Amino acid sequence: MEAAAADLLPERLQRRGRELQLERQRQKQEREQEDNRKAVNYFLDQFAKSHLAIENDISKLASGMIENSLIPSTINKISKDIQTLQKYFSASTMILCLHDVRVSQERIQVLQQNLQELEEKLIPKKKFGFKTRKPQIKEPIQVHVADETDCSKALQKILVESDFGIKNKENEILVMRANSISEKDVALSNLVRCTVKLMGSPGTLHISNINDCTILSGPVVRSVFIENCKNCKFVLPCQQLRVHLSQECDFYLHVTSRAIIEDSTSIRVAPYNWNYEGFDDDFESLCWDRKKNHWDSIDDFNWLASDKPSPNWSILPEIDRLTWS
Repeated sequence: MEAAAADLLPERLQRRGRELQLERQRQKQEREQEDNRKAVNYFLDQFAKSHLAIENDISKLASGMIENSLIPSTINKISKDIQTLQKYFSASTMILCLHDVRVSQERIQVLQQNLQELEEKLIPKKKFGFKTRKPQIKEPIQVHVADETDCSKALQKILVESDFGIKNKENEILVMRANSISEKDVALSNLVRCTVKLMGSPGTLHISNINDCTILSGPVVRSVFIENCKNCKFVLPCQQLRVHLSQECDFYLHVTSRAIIEDSTSIRVAPYNWNYEGFDDDFESLCWDRKKNHWDSIDDFNWLASDKPSPNWSILPEIDRLTWS
């Protein structure tokens, strides 16, 4: 009897260890969810204040409260305020649910449209005539999309300040293992014709300016941000994925929420299909549901038509799907 009890002790300890690990993971996820809720509420509050201020400025302009001589500079100021709001929204989409993304985007578009209509009404184009007049110099009005370089400042800051990752490589096979990347922010940038294997579970993954590369990763704890990539293959499990300014890329995904693409074309998607030693342990440590995979649910910020699919992404045909070692 005592021998049997002794044999059961290691099993009980192992079970208790697994239970403690799962409890710690659950508590960590609850803290992350609470932090995310706070961040979302802060964004919505700041967005609403900025949106209201711009609406008030447009109303003053429409009601004739602005002197004629100040109309061009006022329109220019409002345009810049809309650009600032657009940048703030673009930098925050990773934390927002799909409903908040669509509502915020639509509200910005209404502001842009109202300002453009006012500009056409208050500063009409000159009609053709033979009378010689001194040309008027009007300040340029940029109403629509913010500068691409400015939109990526947050990502570039991460890549410049972070020394952890892989940068400035060509024609190499590069491997980073679990003990070096576990829950860390990893940056990959300026790579050409490289294969990168992240055999572990990074916290976040930032990828920028890579061409003709293959990136294989274990489960990313939080989000993946990809920008300025061409003719690449990405094999990624993650909670959130955002792809910006990229072309001709194939994605093999396990993603727990809908992925987002913006200013990107010729994107193809397929289910995640890479395995490496220790992958099952990495996946199970995150308590993800293997059956919950939105690999084929993509939101395209540049395609608002609800009755037609976006032409910017498609399902990768099974005959064209690759396997990885």
